[in-house]
Amino acid sequence: MSINDIANFLDIITGYYDYNKMPQELWQKLERIAKKLFASHNVKFLITSHYRTPAQNVKCGGSPTSAHLTGYAVDIACHTSDIRYALVQYAL
Repeated sequence: MSINDIANFLDIITGYYDYNKMPQELWQKLERIAKKLFASHNVKFLITSHYRTPAQNVKCGGSPTSAHLTGYAVDIACHTSDIRYALVQYAL
């Protein structure tokens, strides 16, 4: 699975992030959540950050023990509280 597999359901801020560093099981979970959210609310959610190198993590003020350093963290922006609530429910 790759970014191209779920691109129809996500908006992703591109830049210095390496999508290949995100663990496969996290991609699968994101795909499941993104498809449910798109089906129920006809919206995409926005990934603003995921895997970071140590230098990138320092630059953005991340914690030295951040899960972003191993690819097991994703920051997501939601446009409304309803979407945020649905996203959390689908993630559980």
